[in-house]
Amino acid sequence: MVAPTANIESMPVIRNLADFDQESGNGLERLIFNHRSVVIGACALITIVLFALATRLNLNASYEKMLPQGHPYVSNYLANKSQLRGLGNTLRVVVENTQGDIFDPEYLDTLKKINDELFLTPGVDRAWVKSLWMPVVRWVEVTEEGFSGGPVMPDTYDGSAKSIERLRGNVLRAGLVGNLVANDFKSSTIVVPLLDVDPATGKRINYGELTKSIEQNVRAKFETADGKYKVRIIGFAKIIGELLDGVLQVMMYFAIAFLIAAALLFNYTRCWRSTSLVLFCSLIAVVWQMGILALIGIGPDPFSVLVPFLIFAIGVSHGAQKMNGIMQDVGRGTHKLVAARYTSGASSSPASRRCSMAPRASSCCW
Repeated sequence: MVAPTANIESMPVIRNLADFDQESGNGLERLIFNHRSVVIGACALITIVLFALATRLNLNASYEKMLPQGHPYVSNYLANKSQLRGLGNTLRVVVENTQGDIFDPEYLDTLKKINDELFLTPGVDRAWVKSLWMPVVRWVEVTEEGFSGGPVMPDTYDGSAKSIERLRGNVLRAGLVGNLVANDFKSSTIVVPLLDVDPATGKRINYGELTKSIEQNVRAKFETADGKYKVRIIGFAKIIGELLDGVLQVMMYFAIAFLIAAALLFNYTRCWRSTSLVLFCSLIAVVWQMGILALIGIGPDPFSVLVPFLIFAIGVSHGAQKMNGIMQDVGRGTHKLVAARYTSGASSSPASRRCSMAPRASSCCW
């Protein structure tokens, strides 16, 4: 027999399984290959359990987990979070009047309706909502008699010119220009702080449902066809909601990638059974990953949605290399189970080291 240098003929060709020493190799190899039925049964059972757990995963995201929690600024914020309500995870809804300014009775009425819709949206920290219509937004000034102040929106507001002028003065005195009110007075902002957990249900906020609710109850209802009123929404929750809406498209790309991988593997192996085995085992790896995430209570978020793609790609890459090594040994006449043990690397086989350099097999290995 030729010495095991760079020659692919370095491992002995064993055509009969009875001629192979079943006690060769290390302990892990003997455990797997000498008890194949038990190992396959255990893997099948684990796969079924983890698949059931994976179906319960909800794609969502946590605002705090997205923060660099090791940063001193963020650490200080988290340590004093209870005293800084309304300053963390917030939505900002900007309502613009393209054909006038905010001191228009019709605009102010529309702003009030949008404010009420957002105020009643589940998951909103209502005590800290800010807009021209919220009493927590106040003006304060110093007079000869002391401090004087009140809500920016006058208590006696009735849409008249007098009350509009009073509102204008309150906006200027409160210093809201550049904050809640645009510099050109054509738009104003509704600041909507969000809770981590909805107190009504006791569950974490679902940003996908929150985004859909706002789109249906605010943008669809109050943006006018003539473009007079425009609604713009920004914030962490909005970004995550849009990413969740795009997950279906991402899954379509996964399906396309699966088909491309199948075509390339079949072109390489010329064997549907080998191709199917590699793809199936790679999918099992993805199922195990998602099931383990559900088991330990960690849900995927839109920013990590590509991780299953990476697991699948790595599985296909390694699976194709191992399958290539098996097919080479089988092509030389080695029994398929012996070839599998050779290629596993546990038997000190060079098959796993040479599989990427070997020529393409021309026939099915089964």
